[in-house]
This record gives sequence, C-alpha cells and structure tokens, in this order.
Amino acid sequence: MRIGTWNVNSFVNKTSEVTSEMARFNLDIVVLSETKKKGRGSEHLDNFLHFWSGIDKAKRAQAGVSVLIAKKLSKFYKNYNAVNERIVTVTLSIFGLETVIIGTYAPTDDSNQAEKDSYYAALSKVLTEIKLSQEVLIMGDLNARIGKKEDSKVVGKHDEDVLNDSGERLIDFCELNGLCILNGFFPHKLIHRYTRERPSLQQKSIIDYMIAKQISKLKFKDCRVKRGANCGSDHRLVVAELVVPFQSRAKSIEYTTSQELEIEESERIKYKLHLLHDASIKWLYQRRLVVALEEVKAGNDVELEYTNLKTLIKKVAFEVLGEQNMQMNQLG
Repeated sequence: MRIGTWNVNSFVNKTSEVTSEMARFNLDIVVLSETKKKGRGSEHLDNFLHFWSGIDKAKRAQAGVSVLIAKKLSKFYKNYNAVNERIVTVTLSIFGLETVIIGTYAPTDDSNQAEKDSYYAALSKVLTEIKLSQEVLIMGDLNARIGKKEDSKVVGKHDEDVLNDSGERLIDFCELNGLCILNGFFPHKLIHRYTRERPSLQQKSIIDYMIAKQISKLKFKDCRVKRGANCGSDHRLVVAELVVPFQSRAKSIEYTTSQELEIEESERIKYKLHLLHDASIKWLYQRRLVVALEEVKAGNDVELEYTNLKTLIKKVAFEVLGEQNMQMNQLG
C-alpha cells in the first residue's frame, strides 16, 4: 500500500491534475494540505473518495485539508470527521487494523503563539478520542523543521540540521503522545528529503511529514519525496510504503478462537469450531496458521492481500478442523 501527503497550494482548480498524479504514482491514500477548499463534505472524485474540511464559505479562502482514498478501499472505510480548517480525520481498516488518518495543515512558524496553542490543543483533543487499539497516521504540512538526532524514538538521523520553534513543539507533542516522525528514519539523498523548495530564493526545507505510533503493528518499508509529481506547488509529494504485517501478526496475534473464521459466515461455510476446545487441536491450528503466515510474501495491493488472508485462513481451517456436515447440523 502506498500513502502520500502533499501541500498543493490550492486544490480548487487542480482536481484533475492532482488526482491524475495520484493515479500515476499508484497511491491508495493521500492527504492534501492548504487546499483552500471551503466548507466540509465528501464526494466521489475520479477513482477516489474525497473528504475535506475547510474554512467557512463566507470567509476568505485559506488553509483547508483533504483526505482522498482509492475507491477500491471504500469497503474498508468507517467514518470521517471535519474538525476544522486545519484538521480532518478519516477512519478505515488497513490490513485489518483500524486506522485513523489525521490530515493536517499547521500554522506557519511565524504565526503567533496563540494560534499555535489553539492548533495543538485541537490536535491533542483528536488524539485523546482515538482508542488505544486503533492505529494513528498523522499526515500533512506541519510547518515545522525538526532537525535530526542519532538516538531518538521521535526524530531520525536523516532529516535536516535546522530546528525551529514549531519543530520543537512538534517534537514535544510527539514525545508526549508516543509518536514517531517517519521521514528521518529512511536514508535518502537530500533531493529526496526536502519537501519544499523555492529555487529563486534558494530555500529548501523539510516540513511535510508522515507520523505514526512508535509502537505500531503497521510496517513501513519507506518514506521519501517523489520529485516527479507536479501540480504547480512549491511542495513535493511525500510517499510512504506500507507492507502487510503478516509476520508480526503471526508472532503477536493468538489464534485461539473462531474470530478469524467469522469471515466465512456470509459465505455459509461452517467449520467444526467446537474442536478448538481441545487443547491439542487448538495448538495445531495455531501452529499451522503461524507457519503459513510466515511463508506469505508481503505485497502492496491491499485487496489482494485481504483475499489471500481469507484464503489462507480457510485452507488451514479446512485442513485442521474440517467442514461441518450442514445436513446433520440442520437435523439437530
């Protein structure tokens, strides 16, 4: 799965331009910041579902955030919340993990302290409403320069040298909430790190970020800038790649009940789930499933991986438990 974040410097007259770039880079989920799209709502947009939150329609266009998810993921969508013109959330299932996507556009570093305080208060409130069992992905233009560190759970060693006031606030926020800023944990050339460039002024900076939990079941393969994407913005598209956490699931999730097999209810396939009460059979089922999961190669197609997971669970259940005789079951 590929996710991205991009400050588009207004989305109002660039919808087809931006969505075509998303399709070209094969992105499944994208947060757009500084969209300047007013109001709030959702819509179908080409091959994406678009959720946005902006300033009141009576006010001058500014700020604005959007989350776009590929229509192929629509069955995994849960809900969305337009918090304000700087924060929007979308909840969906990613590889079976309920995940809250927080799209955001922070005040600039030269904004007054009151505006920054208000922003972080709102962002903190959003986090407090997220369940501990849910995954969190904060994506957007944080307008913060965070420097780089050798031994930090928050900031990686592959960011930039500059640290400003907004960067310190973002680091403090992440430390307080157990979050990790992904950009700096993947080694890349400088041109694939800088997220904003203004050549005429000789300005380069890293201010657009992907942020996740420090302890997360989501597995990230990479996070970098894609310089080829273009929509007339001075910001670069930042893309992260997620892989199916099969092996971590195999080691950490205990398959002791019929929960996984409930997938089959809609297909009317019944397995002899009562056999799981036998300790030896339960152990055999667990071991077979763990071994099978470890042999599966991770991929980027969430629908394909979901289908493969269902097929795998059915195969192991059939081998260990067997199918229930439906006719005998109906007779009592």
